[in-house]
Amino acid sequence: MGNFTLIQKGFNTSGPTTTTLPPAYLMVHYNEKYKIQIIDFLLKNNIPYAEAAIMIYTLRHKDKNGLEDLLEARNLIDILIEKDYPTPS
Repeated sequence: MGNFTLIQKGFNTSGPTTTTLPPAYLMVHYNEKYKIQIIDFLLKNNIPYAEAAIMIYTLRHKDKNGLEDLLEARNLIDILIEKDYPTPS
């Protein structure tokens, strides 16, 4: 994939953001807040789905769904704990 320059009116006032992902894959609503695209970080580091979702829910909670996002992150963390660290019987 080549580099794509993202210019979204109202999202980035300091200039365009360059990423290796096509615009269809970008989470442009995070563009202004963070120095790198979250999706770039997740894909380049092969972050599994549950861990990626936890990161996204915790990063966006103040800007999007508040407590609902944190509860969803907690739910995913509980699922990971049960899966990866089962209680011995």
